[in-house]
Amino acid sequence: MSGQQPIMRPACLSGPAPVATAGDPVIEIVTAPNNPDGAMRTKTVAGSFGVHDHAYYWPQFTPVPAPVEYGPSDVAIFTLSKLTGHAGSRIGWAIVGDESIAALMSDHVARASGYVQENQLRATHLLQYVLGDNGSVIDYAREHMQHRWERLHAIMATSMRLRLQKLEAAQYDSWSSSTQSPAPAYVWLQCTEPRDQDCYQAMLNEGIKGRPGPAFGAGTEYNRLELLMQPAVFDSMAAKLELFVAN
Repeated sequence: MSGQQPIMRPACLSGPAPVATAGDPVIEIVTAPNNPDGAMRTKTVAGSFGVHDHAYYWPQFTPVPAPVEYGPSDVAIFTLSKLTGHAGSRIGWAIVGDESIAALMSDHVARASGYVQENQLRATHLLQYVLGDNGSVIDYAREHMQHRWERLHAIMATSMRLRLQKLEAAQYDSWSSSTQSPAPAYVWLQCTEPRDQDCYQAMLNEGIKGRPGPAFGAGTEYNRLELLMQPAVFDSMAAKLELFVAN
């Protein structure tokens, strides 16, 4: 939110960033883009082992200006669910710089649940389709996400009851070779009136189901709404939002 400190920043990082050492190693989990507010995050602890959660780091959600530079022992994790919407396939993958860490991860997955070949086959076909179609799936998704955010901004433009999250600035996107604005998968809202102190419940009373702020370490005045839905469902939610802010 404008004028707000990042709500997800751990209390231990509220002061100067610590420094990891051989005797005091730090594993730092970095969500980029962040859920729920869509902010881009980077490591803050010098010398830490970074685990970069890139579930939403796709061009339909945020500009991708250049390849990410990872540390030699960093791990970057991705999921098929946010790229193509096939969450039920339960397929993800990782980019790992250290071969010994990669071997440990592979051994853990094999021991914990194994590799479901049907899911791997489905994921392979989906990725082949995305590549073979020159990424039109991404372009289609970006068009819809941009439209949804434009409509949200129009709804909230004069609202005194709800405050919309402040998005990152538009920047160059290497996928489209143009300047693009972020279009996160979720909208992070703050209710500003005393009658809506429980923002989740206030909106639920009007037929708008979200996820309450305390689930993300924020106050009850916050509520998260999902934007990954069928067009008709989004249109219904947007119409209810218009009524909510006008009431």
